[in-house]
Amino acid sequence: MIRVTCSGCNANLKLPDEFIGRKFRCPRCKAVLTAPIDLEGSDEDAASQTEAVETPAPDAGIASIPRLGKFNANAVYFLVGAENLVGQWKLDTGWQVKGTQGLLPAKANAQLIPASGKFLLIEALCDQTEQGKKLKKLTIYKLGPSDAAKRIAGEPTAILSLITGYGTLTKNQKNAVLAAIKNVFMREIWGGAKKIREFLLGFDSHTSTIEEE
Repeated sequence: MIRVTCSGCNANLKLPDEFIGRKFRCPRCKAVLTAPIDLEGSDEDAASQTEAVETPAPDAGIASIPRLGKFNANAVYFLVGAENLVGQWKLDTGWQVKGTQGLLPAKANAQLIPASGKFLLIEALCDQTEQGKKLKKLTIYKLGPSDAAKRIAGEPTAILSLITGYGTLTKNQKNAVLAAIKNVFMREIWGGAKKIREFLLGFDSHTSTIEEE
């Protein structure tokens, strides 16, 4: 048996040897993990830890889960709750959390981050064109555990391991994302993104990726 600590919820898991080097879902928070090669420790030690009950077969269903290993330096990432913007990441500031006075460093203001909820991560990707920097693509990711937002106060990329699939936006969430885009980008960058603006102003609640031509 091998032992793994989930990076999403810190659960201690015990897995059969067949999982070595393969991807699997945490049975608690559904985060996607890779089982390492662990030749140390004994079954007796592992038995004292939480066992991964009903863990899916290796690689089962993993192909459909988007994988982000790091942030794209040409993008801004928005963390959205049920209705409002929770925080944002960009290269020059790192993670910031939204407070009553605007955006503040997340690590120093962790008390402002919601303890639980359903959260989405939105990637707003820009592209350098002949006309200058332009908003090119919007991708919506669904996050797993209910305390996912708290990860932005720690290791910056920790939240990326909590992506469980593509998500969709409600009307209130669209309003929050549109306001955030207008706040972080100059009009010259987002003004020409017709498809993205139409999506955020419309009633489409099924699309996860919007890309300009």
